[in-house]
Amino acid sequence: HGQSKERLYKIWVGIKVRCHNTACKAYPKYGGRGIILCSEWQEYLTFMQWAFTHGYEDHLTIERNDVNGNYCPENCTWETMKIQQNNRTNNFIINYGDAEYTFTQFYESFALPELRYKTVYDRIRKGGWLPIVAATTPLLRVKKEKMELSALDRSESPVLNYASQSLLEQ
Repeated sequence: HGQSKERLYKIWVGIKVRCHNTACKAYPKYGGRGIILCSEWQEYLTFMQWAFTHGYEDHLTIERNDVNGNYCPENCTWETMKIQQNNRTNNFIINYGDAEYTFTQFYESFALPELRYKTVYDRIRKGGWLPIVAATTPLLRVKKEKMELSALDRSESPVLNYASQSLLEQ
């Protein structure tokens, strides 16, 4: 077929390896859980024809709709990496209101524009902040030389708690 250097071919080989090669590092998460490449897609040309008739583009990745299901036409689509990352089984999930968000979805929906992704993540995961407080509390800008760290009561305020942690790490 002469396509061994093409991105789509490499995607197909990657699926076969992680589903069927026990020496593959990713095998426990795929083949080791019983996920296989269907018999219909064992031939690359059949997989390629499906891909091009079902929306494949070079910037998209293959996505299994049911994360426990096989790689087969009934269970696969082409998605952006951002959408696929939101469907991972190991995502950090936040329940807020009546909805469930991955951390990325929550950050993009609620975080103040000046807050970095890592800042909000660390506030929640390391600092124990409530997610909505972490996403909507502005940064506290403090000059190091004007602040006596020993005088801070870190238990009073999540903002001061976070600010003092940041200063101590510098």
